[in-house]
Amino acid sequence: MWPEFVMEAKVNLMETFDASVIVPTYNRKESLRETLHSLVHQTWPADRFEVIVVDDGSSDGTDELVKDDFPFTLRYVRQPNQGSAVARNTGAEQASGQVLIFLDDDMLVEPEYIAGLIAEHRAHSRIIGMGTELPYLLPDATPIARMNAGRRESDTGKLTDTFINFTECVTNNLSIERHDFFDMGMMQDVAGDGPTWWGDIDFGYRAAQSGFRFRRSSKAVCYHRDYSLRDLVTAKTRHYRIGRMAVPLFNKYPGMQSHLPMFDDKTRVAWGQDSPHLVARKLARHVASSPLVLGGMEQLAAFLEGHYPSPILLRPLYRWILGGHIFRGYRAGLQEYGRTTVQAQVDVHKTKTQTP
Repeated sequence: MWPEFVMEAKVNLMETFDASVIVPTYNRKESLRETLHSLVHQTWPADRFEVIVVDDGSSDGTDELVKDDFPFTLRYVRQPNQGSAVARNTGAEQASGQVLIFLDDDMLVEPEYIAGLIAEHRAHSRIIGMGTELPYLLPDATPIARMNAGRRESDTGKLTDTFINFTECVTNNLSIERHDFFDMGMMQDVAGDGPTWWGDIDFGYRAAQSGFRFRRSSKAVCYHRDYSLRDLVTAKTRHYRIGRMAVPLFNKYPGMQSHLPMFDDKTRVAWGQDSPHLVARKLARHVASSPLVLGGMEQLAAFLEGHYPSPILLRPLYRWILGGHIFRGYRAGLQEYGRTTVQAQVDVHKTKTQTP
C-alpha cells in the first residue's frame, strides 16, 4: 500500500546516497526530534546520506518536524497506522541509499554511527550491520531501569568489531544493503497484528537462513531510551506480550525455540525427555508464576523499591517476576494461537508414554 503522502525537504529524487536512515515513528514527536538532532553531527558527509521519517499515523503533530532545519536531506512519509514492519518497508521503498539503516525514534547516535556501519558493509559482503547499543538513563530513572542499564553496560563494555549471533539482531539499530533487503523479503509481521512483536528475531532468522552474517561495529555507538523498562508495571506488560507473541513465532519457525533458551522452562514438562534439572526448573517456574506467588513477589518488589532498592535483592526478584509474566503470556498465546510444533511434540510423547 502506498503511503498517504510524502513531504520532502532539500531532496533531489534523482540523487542517490551512500545510506538512507529510516526512522519509523508513532506519536513520539519530541523523542523523534532528539533522534533527528543526534544525526546532525555525523562525521559522514551530510550530502551523502538521507533521513526518511515514516509516520505511522501519528496524531501529535509529528509532521511539524520537517520545518526544522537539518544539514542532511530529510524526507517525511505518512501512512495510515499499520505497524512498524510496514513502516520500515515503506521507508525502504522510498529510499535511494545503497545501505539502509533502520533506527527507531527512541535512539540517540554518536557522530561516527553512520560511518561505522558503512565501513562494515564496505569491508564485508552479505552482512547485517548493527551498532554498539549502550543504555541511556535519566536522572530520575527507576530501580528497574537502572539495573537493566547496568546489566547492558557490563555486556557492551567488552564489545569490539565482531561477528555476532542472529539472536542479537535488533531492528531499532540495523543496517543492510538495499538490494539484499528486498531479496530476503523485507520486514515481516509475525502475527499480522501490526505491533510486529519478535520482528527482530524473525528478520534475523530469515537472514541467517539466507547466509547472511551479523556484524557489530564498535564505532557505531547508539543509546536506547527504552520506554518499555521505565517501571515494573510497563515491563510486566511488555514481557507478557513477549511470551504471548512467541507462540506464532514458533509456529512460523519450528526450529526457532531451541535458539531462545529463555523459553526452556516455559513449556510443559516432558516426562522421560527433560533432564531432572529441567523438570525442576519447569516446576519451579510453574509455581512461581501462579497469581498468588507472582503477586507476592510484586508486592515485595514495590516495598524494596520504596525502602531498600538493593540490586542484590531486586535483580533476582525482577528476573523471576518478568519471567513469570513471560510464562503467563506464553500459556495465553498457546490458547490463542494454538500449540507450537515443539509443544505438540511434547504432548504426543506424553500421550505415548501414558498409553498402556
